[in-house]
Amino acid sequence: MKACQLAIVGFLTLVVFAIGIEIALLLMFLGVVSGLAWTFLASKLTPKLVPRKIRESILFRPPLPSEEISCKDFVYYSFIPGLFVFSIATLISDIINYQIASGEGLIYLAVITMFLLPFVFISAAKMALNTAEIDFIEGHYIRRVELIPYFEEFVGFGALLGFLVYAGELISNTWSQYVEVLGEAGVKVVPEDIVILVSTNIGYILGYLILILYPSTLAMLTYMVLGYQRTKRNLILSLKPAFLKPQIQLQCFNCGATLTGREYICPNCQTQLKPI
Repeated sequence: MKACQLAIVGFLTLVVFAIGIEIALLLMFLGVVSGLAWTFLASKLTPKLVPRKIRESILFRPPLPSEEISCKDFVYYSFIPGLFVFSIATLISDIINYQIASGEGLIYLAVITMFLLPFVFISAAKMALNTAEIDFIEGHYIRRVELIPYFEEFVGFGALLGFLVYAGELISNTWSQYVEVLGEAGVKVVPEDIVILVSTNIGYILGYLILILYPSTLAMLTYMVLGYQRTKRNLILSLKPAFLKPQIQLQCFNCGATLTGREYICPNCQTQLKPI
């Protein structure tokens, strides 16, 4: 575990406590519970999520795979679960025609996200699988074992779409109420009011995203301490990859003679291999 990862969690903790002690304690509790849930679910289910076709292939990994999780990757894997739940929550609200583009809807959205977060362990599972660096042979190609390809792209697109739709509806609804109140009071709307309204609503949404990032980051930190190594160990024991050291052998394209890579002319058939 790196100091920057602790610094990220510590900074978010200070931000959340500045918002309110009760909210901070609740989010801290949910973050730890989510991390414990990820520890259990990821260690048990990650090997089973690898497609059967890949599990039955020839698997191998380098002798000394990378074990480090950079701060950038830590934030990335921490934010993905929150974005995923945000995408699902906004999609469901549109399907059932539930209005979440309001202050009350924002609270409901945060509550839904918090209670769904413990079950979104895919990001934790992908982190263990990616750092295990397990490859497999498919035909004449060597490919990296992946868990749910394009998952991040789907989450990113869904979150961006949900954010734009949600922000537009929230600003539109708030603006309508704002104009109605000012109209009843006989006050004329000025451009400064529009700027204040838009910035305030965007601040609410960014605040929501921070509140989501904090328990998700705390959950990922808990998972890294308690379940990350166990998940990777179970994954390797289940898939049983061989420890191979790939070697590259160069051959002459004309006669097939073995080359070192320094030749300009094949020593066997005198074919020119590269410009002299």
